[in-house]
Amino acid sequence: MIVPLHDGGDTVEPVNSEQRVPFSVSAGVAVLCATLLLLFPASLAAQAGGVEVFGGTGIIRVGTDDGVIGDAVSVGGGVTVPLTGRWVAEVEAMTGRVQRSAGRPNDTFTTRRTMVVGSVLYRRCGSRACFFVGYGLGGQFVDSLSRLTESSSELRPRPIEVSPGMFELRFSEMRPVLFSPRGGFSFYPTSKAGARIDGGMTSWNSWIRLAVTYRLN
Repeated sequence: MIVPLHDGGDTVEPVNSEQRVPFSVSAGVAVLCATLLLLFPASLAAQAGGVEVFGGTGIIRVGTDDGVIGDAVSVGGGVTVPLTGRWVAEVEAMTGRVQRSAGRPNDTFTTRRTMVVGSVLYRRCGSRACFFVGYGLGGQFVDSLSRLTESSSELRPRPIEVSPGMFELRFSEMRPVLFSPRGGFSFYPTSKAGARIDGGMTSWNSWIRLAVTYRLN
């Protein structure tokens, strides 16, 4: 029996390259809450200064409730805005793509995870370095493709034959991110530019990243 790798969804719908599964209500609510959480304090903090932008690369371990799918290089970035005292808000986006064998020698499974998360962090700083830890909410877009050299009547839904002897089973969906603890530290050799190392979990995915950061004012 041929079975493509399970990607943690309740259903798998084959779609062509122009289709996407609509946002689920829960995912939309999570993204909206994260956005509203940050919009008001951001407008106040921007007047006070201390806004930072950052971007970098790292390693993400992509997983589902069934286990680990694989490791991939991740890229991403975001904005950090001070709230009050030692609290800051952060919005970031991160993406990573995993490809692995799906059983037969020419069968493959590819999945890309793109996450947008808004977080509230507790940050404590010295003269040149800061430590931070916090929690976030947001959304995760999943785009997965199984390429199979053989189909099976037992697969539901049925894979689409895209060329002789090659079948595809593809789905895309938006999932809420309701579990995203994170932490790290940053170092500033100058008053404006610095580096940061952070890591955490986003749903079933874990990650670590090295980034550069810049203070806008």
